Amino acid sequence: MTLVFEKFEGKNGEDYFTLRNDDRALVRSEWYTSASSRDNGIESVKKNWQNEARYEMKETSFNIKASNWQVVWSSTSFSSEEDMKEAVSEIMANVANAEVKDRE
Repeated sequence: MTLVFEKFEGKNGEDYFTLRNDDRALVRSEWYTSASSRDNGIESVKKNWQNEARYEMKETSFNIKASNWQVVWSSTSFSSEEDMKEAVSEIMANVANAEVKDRE
């Protein structure tokens, strides 16, 4: 599957990103006060994806934290723990090469 970061401005004027696979949004970012901060958040995710210690697992969702342990992004809710773990595996295997584009 192909992973893509989608950058966009929310209705509130804040900047966000999502990480999508072919089928759905897997994760969404916290809000950022500027596009450059959002872009730095994307780069942080790309750099920290291999470190399992950065993942905070819940029953059917997860967070990933930056080097300062602040939550950078949160997953969407999955239908099962197995689906969530599958998404984490997909992210860990492919996020470093994910394309970054503006939401259309």
